[in-house]
Order: sequence, then C-alpha cells, then structure tokens
Amino acid sequence: WIVVTDADALLEPDTIERLLAVAACDDAVSVVGTRVRPEAAHALESMHWRATDWLRSHEYDRGSAAIVAAPCYLARREFLALPADAVADDVYVACSAMLAGRRVGHSQTMVTELRSPRSLRALLRHKYRKGDAYLREIVRFVPLARRMPAPMRAIFVWRAALLTVVPLLAMLGGVTVLGAIVLLAGAHAAWLLPALATLLLIVPPARGAALAAVL
Repeated sequence: WIVVTDADALLEPDTIERLLAVAACDDAVSVVGTRVRPEAAHALESMHWRATDWLRSHEYDRGSAAIVAAPCYLARREFLALPADAVADDVYVACSAMLAGRRVGHSQTMVTELRSPRSLRALLRHKYRKGDAYLREIVRFVPLARRMPAPMRAIFVWRAALLTVVPLLAMLGGVTVLGAIVLLAGAHAAWLLPALATLLLIVPPARGAALAAVL
C-alpha cells in the first residue's frame, strides 16, 4: 500500500491507520480516499467539498466511490503505474482500479487542504483546470467502461455523465432561459440570440464541468 498526499495537505495523526482500516474491511478495495476540508477557502469551495464528500460516501455505500481526492489517498502499488500523459493521478488510479474490478473506498478521516482558492476569480480558474484534468481521464476510460464489472461500471457511467452531459444540459437550459428573456424583451435585443448560441459552441466541456463543480 502507498499513501499519496499533497505537500500542502494537513493530515490527522491517525490518517494512515484509518485508511488501512477501510481496506482491511473489504478485500475488494484497492484505493481509499478521504474527506477534504479547505482552509480559509471561498464559500463555494467549501460547499463543493461538502457535496463531494457526501457524494463519494454514498457512491461507496452503493459499491464503489467513483474517484478519490488528490490531497490524500491510499492505493495498492500496482495501480500507481501512471502513463506519461496522465494529468489527474487521483482519477486515473480510481478508474484503473474499477477497470480491474476493484472497489474504491471512502474513509471518514479529514484532510485539510491548505492551498485553497479564496476569491471567486481564483475559484473559477481552479475549477476550470481541475475540470479539464478530470475530463481528460474520464474520456480515456469511456471506451473501456464496458469491461468494468458491476457495480463499478454503473458508477463510472454516472460520474462521467455528471461531468459531461449534466453541464451541457445546464448550459442549454441557461441559453434557453436567456433566449426567452430576450424574446420577451423585444426585437431590439434579438441580436443577443446568435451571440448566446456562439457562446454555447465555443465554451469547452471542461469549463462546463468546472461550472457544475462550483454549483
């Protein structure tokens, strides 16, 4: 077993013992994640991590967490053989384990992230970068999803949809609402419609995923 942690993450004294305890309870577990608490972060960042911790915990209760958090996770050595083009090691390791039919566990131990975005601008930049990295790894494993056994396959597909389809649907819904507002406002504002359509086409999926992560 190997513990991977960020240099600027603050671990509780018994973190390793609690991670290993989760693995010891189930021989099928090969990766174990933690809860994350951002220090002095923007309110939306704190909200994001509370929602993420809740989501991963419930995924694990239903078979396997979809991914783990980069600030700290435990993994078997064989799943840490990363390809040269891996950009999100936490997502890659979790997906590799699920592809091998191994479960991704979730520990209730808390890890404090000392480097957190404190302004809205920094938060959006941070989430865009993270969203782009997550999507790269998700896209890598989408063609292999059919080889994942249940329930890992269903959980992976659910998480992939959450990072891709849901943001696009949210953007389409937003454009539809704004378009309706423009039409109701009168013909003098009709020039906004093609502008909104163009915006929808040029916004990369990673930015949509970042927006979904913030929300």
